[in-house]
Amino acid sequence: MKKVVAGVDIGGTNTVFGLVDKTGKVLAEGSIKTTDYPKINDFVGALTTAIKKLLSAKKDYTLIGIGIGAHPDHRAHGRRGPDRARPGGAT
Repeated sequence: MKKVVAGVDIGGTNTVFGLVDKTGKVLAEGSIKTTDYPKINDFVGALTTAIKKLLSAKKDYTLIGIGIGAHPDHRAHGRRGPDRARPGGAT
């Protein structure tokens, strides 16, 4: 069995994910629309299903871990991040 990890990048519009080996080579990848799942439980379910689908297509892979990256939603904290800065530098 080939040991792989799932890498996940949660974006505001799309969530992309892939299966990666120990050398960092991306072996399979996919994506879902983040905006299709306003409820977190629905999003997690859809992401889990999509990753399992990638794994099932590669019978000799075994998942040993997962890494998730996501940009914080500054709107929830009443602040603006660098990508949402107002003209003139005011945040």
